[in-house]
Amino acid sequence: MHSNVEERLKKRLKDGKKEEQLETKRRKIPTPPLTSPFPRPPCIVYALSPRDYDVPLDEPSSSRLSEAIIRLISAGTPIWEGGSRTVVQISDDVVVKVGKDLEHDEIDFLKFLEEQVPGILPPRALGLVTVGPTSYMFMTCIRGTTLQQRWPTLFE
Repeated sequence: MHSNVEERLKKRLKDGKKEEQLETKRRKIPTPPLTSPFPRPPCIVYALSPRDYDVPLDEPSSSRLSEAIIRLISAGTPIWEGGSRTVVQISDDVVVKVGKDLEHDEIDFLKFLEEQVPGILPPRALGLVTVGPTSYMFMTCIRGTTLQQRWPTLFE
């Protein structure tokens, strides 16, 4: 299962690069920068640091950073797959949800659950990075019953 996820992630990266290159050629402008609705926490910045992945500090490159993200995720353990989404555990307390065009409002939904629904401990969003069509949502890892398992009982 691990190699299948790794192959799919590499294909997504390759497809994203092709799309990015075509768009760049069409518009004849530089590759668009990475986007993030809020700053990444220190643990994520460290995990993607240039010294670990040979990304020169003076040459920011979305393709090099996306390759570093893919390497980080490929070294992790897939813990859930469904449709166009995959969740990979990259450390004891951090997971990454990978998908095409993840909704940014999921961050607000997780905050709402934490504040308004007692008895549910949702993961905290640590950062969301989008490279081309693929989004990487970094979150805390919550051990225990999954939302998929709890969903049928939430409305009882």
